[in-house]
Amino acid sequence: MFIHTSGNRGGEKVDEHAIAMWKEIEAECQKHALHKVMIVSDVEGRLSPSDSSKVVDFLSKLDIQPHLKLSMVDLSFGSYLDNLLSEKIAYEKGVIGKVFHDEAKGREWIGL
Repeated sequence: MFIHTSGNRGGEKVDEHAIAMWKEIEAECQKHALHKVMIVSDVEGRLSPSDSSKVVDFLSKLDIQPHLKLSMVDLSFGSYLDNLLSEKIAYEKGVIGKVFHDEAKGREWIGL
């Protein structure tokens, strides 16, 4: 599954918006028996460590775990650095995923 997001991460409830997106992704993955997800994020704004932790915790409990393989390509350098922290937290929770700043590398890693 390939997803492209854009916009601005500013404001409140950043974690709730991300979790809502993941609920939709999970439903589509279950509906179509998909296990590879590539997200290209062109979203401005930073992701707090608290928001990162909440989203990754939710992600680690999805029904599509442990089969999910996630490639996150973050085109914004600031939030790319934030997502590297999310990658570390995800790894510790058993989520298979990697963060990239280059779309071609993300595609190659996930095999899409």
